[in-house]
Amino acid sequence: MATGKTLNVKPYIGNPHVAPSQCYGGTSWFDEREGASSTTQKRGFLLYRKITIAAVAFSMISAYAAPFVLPEEPEYAFRKRLLVVHEPDRRDWIAKPAADEFAFSDGCRVALPPDAPDLVARAAADFDEYLSVSMGVKTGTVEAVSISLDSSLGKGTYVVDVAAKVSIKAADARAAAQALYHLEDIMNLREAPFLRKGRETRTARFSPRLVHSGYECDEYPEEHLRALAHQGMDAILIFLSSPGVAKLRRKNNISDTMRRAKAWGIDTYIYSHVSGWKHPDDPDAEAFFDERYGKLAEAYPEAKGFVVVDENCRFPSKDPRVADWDVKRRCKKNPKDPRPPPGYFPSSDYPAWFTRVQTASHKANPNLEL
Repeated sequence: MATGKTLNVKPYIGNPHVAPSQCYGGTSWFDEREGASSTTQKRGFLLYRKITIAAVAFSMISAYAAPFVLPEEPEYAFRKRLLVVHEPDRRDWIAKPAADEFAFSDGCRVALPPDAPDLVARAAADFDEYLSVSMGVKTGTVEAVSISLDSSLGKGTYVVDVAAKVSIKAADARAAAQALYHLEDIMNLREAPFLRKGRETRTARFSPRLVHSGYECDEYPEEHLRALAHQGMDAILIFLSSPGVAKLRRKNNISDTMRRAKAWGIDTYIYSHVSGWKHPDDPDAEAFFDERYGKLAEAYPEAKGFVVVDENCRFPSKDPRVADWDVKRRCKKNPKDPRPPPGYFPSSDYPAWFTRVQTASHKANPNLEL
């Protein structure tokens, strides 16, 4: 019979027969009086056998392999690399364009339509910088790239035609910017300012592509936003528990971050740390959610949406299938309660709770996504 001590090493990983405990940071166990099923025991044996074999193999390889040590560097030195949008001197000067390739040469430029949106003009200037910094091409007055917008293409779609010149037709400003970033990617791989002639149509597979800051929690310097746009991200996440109060409990200029992100074609989603500990049927529920979610939506009309996640959706559910919504209290009173807390499990009154969040948010911003 398996006991808690023998299984207290996260055997639930990849095993649907064992569930993680909600009280002890994901550590799983069986009660001393409770036996694991034969299926669970067999799965556990196979899992540990694979781990053991892998560990022995790794040890044998490591014994003969030269040790790899990362070079020492000052703390936060990675930030300098993170803020480099265009790496300098990427060009292989020995490379020559093939017969079926177009080559950018000194004096070229991106031609913009008279009514070009700010994002398109910004992306064109960025492309000029790329040619100069990464490929050693001095820009000038000769038209090499033309850009036009055509909404009939469909959201997120652009067409690149490469012949004697480069022609870009895009559904909107964001697609046009992504087309230019795509050309940069191609030339980076080619290690030269050359593009193969022909036509290519590309469409974003999905949206939004959400990402947290890699620089610091909820901090998005200008160059980091610019780099994220190049990587195809079209939305960032910011933790908020109330207007201006981010995850680290400090006042941030969130509205400024949202505006700067939008200038690079990036939306902002508020990752909710708002307390929702109220049952939707309580008499004061409407006022409660208006005061929290409604005020947050009102404070940030630039926000594209709210992201509501499990750990912040706990509320005093009346569904008997879920445990006490107060995790600390439950861990003290009944730490071995196998029921999941509300928020992690779709309790019967969760739809009503979510509707309260949605209604309060849409009072301030009807277009806000949740």
